[in-house]
Amino acid sequence: MQTMLAVRAHRGSLDAHLDEIPVPEPGPDDVLVKVAAAGVSAGMLRVLETGYFRYLPTTLGPDGAGTVTAVGSHVKQVKVGDRVRIHPNVNCRRCVYCRTDRDMMCPELAVMGQSEPITESPRKDTCCESACGNRSLGDETLP
Repeated sequence: MQTMLAVRAHRGSLDAHLDEIPVPEPGPDDVLVKVAAAGVSAGMLRVLETGYFRYLPTTLGPDGAGTVTAVGSHVKQVKVGDRVRIHPNVNCRRCVYCRTDRDMMCPELAVMGQSEPITESPRKDTCCESACGNRSLGDETLP
């Protein structure tokens, strides 16, 4: 079994831990990246304090970059050897925030490995209005 080093958060600890863990096998929709660079900000450790992380232990430094070493059978967009940036956020891609490069504000925002998957269509009770046809946000008129 191959192993790798990972900076991880553990249940009941506010410290970052350097662990040796098994290299994961990618599922059919997954991409395995050999990380060359990643950052763990103080904000990430504050998020740990809030109890946001559902699944612990978890690997920190989600915004990384590296080289693809394996791809699942359904993956068509990247191939082994491609250099990639990891963006762990999943969003609706339709609301005013997503369409104006402010996807961190998307009401459907989910973080891979920590959040429930987003729905196929925005929920009407939480979706921002532009996904439903309104093209303004407060005083700001959008293109």
